[in-house]
Amino acid sequence: MFQRQIAAIIEAIKDGLRTPSMKAELLALETRKEELSAEIKQVPAPLPRLHPKLAELYRELVERLHEELNRPELRAEAAQALRALIEEVRPIPEDGRLSIELAGDLATLLNLGVGQQEARHDGP
Repeated sequence: MFQRQIAAIIEAIKDGLRTPSMKAELLALETRKEELSAEIKQVPAPLPRLHPKLAELYRELVERLHEELNRPELRAEAAQALRALIEEVRPIPEDGRLSIELAGDLATLLNLGVGQQEARHDGP
């Protein structure tokens, strides 16, 4: 909008029309354009969008992980892959009980699950 108005005033000036109010309007438009540009630069980047079925996919991943870890022929390989994803196990006392929090590359785990989930839906 501002760019179009600025261009129209500049064209009028090129055509020989020059008035003090045109100059004032042009300067006001240029100032507002700069203000808006500065505001846009300060807007934080949008948060990453999450898959709409993230909770369902995560639940399925955990179920599959549980199944795979219990298969004797894959237990060692699955445990090694899991160790690669988990960087830290943090004990957390809660109401007289001890819970754990896993820290690691959750994005990789979720991407693996989403890719495998999509492959299952796209398959035959």
